[in-house]
Amino acid sequence: MDRALYISMTGAKHNMLEQAARSHNLANVSTVGFKADLANAMSMPIKSGDGYNSRVYAVTQTPAVDLSSGPLIETGRELDVAVDGDGWIAIQTNNGDEAYTRGGNLSVDSFGLLRNERGLLVMGNSGPIAIPEAEKIEVGVDGTISVRALGQGPETLVAVDRIKLVNPDTSALQKQQDGLIY
Repeated sequence: MDRALYISMTGAKHNMLEQAARSHNLANVSTVGFKADLANAMSMPIKSGDGYNSRVYAVTQTPAVDLSSGPLIETGRELDVAVDGDGWIAIQTNNGDEAYTRGGNLSVDSFGLLRNERGLLVMGNSGPIAIPEAEKIEVGVDGTISVRALGQGPETLVAVDRIKLVNPDTSALQKQQDGLIY
C-alpha cells in the first residue's frame, strides 16, 4: 500500500479518537464530579536514511484528564457535599481498591453505610463510614460527620467519623474506564 495512504490514515485515526473524547465529554457535561478527557497528539517524523525527514505520522498520546474543579452547586440536601479547592473524597471500589472522586452525592444504605451516587463505600479515617440510626445527619466543613440520635435534643450532636479527604500528587493520578481517579 502507498506510504502516503498510511500517513493519511494516522491523521484520520487521531481525528476519530479526538471526536470520541469530545463526544464523551459533552455527554457527561452535567455529571457530578466528571473529569473531561483531553485528546493529545504529536507528530512523529520518519527519517529515511541519512537524508531529511520524509514523512510525519500523527501519534495519539495517552489521553490526559482535566482535573480542575467544576462549579459548586447548592442542592439543599444534607448529604450532598463538595470539596472546595484541592482534594478528593476517598471511596472503596467493589474490588476493595481505594479510588478518588469529587462527586459528593452521598446517601446512607439500609445497613447504615455511607455510599456515593454510584453505590461505592465512602471511606473515613478508619475504613468505610457507618452511620447509626439518627434523626439528623450533619457534615462539617472539614468532613466530620455528626448525628443526632433518635429521641435526643437538638444540641446533642455526636461525631461519628470524618470523610477521608486526600490531596495526592495529581501527576500520578489516572482516570480509569469506570470514570474514577486512581
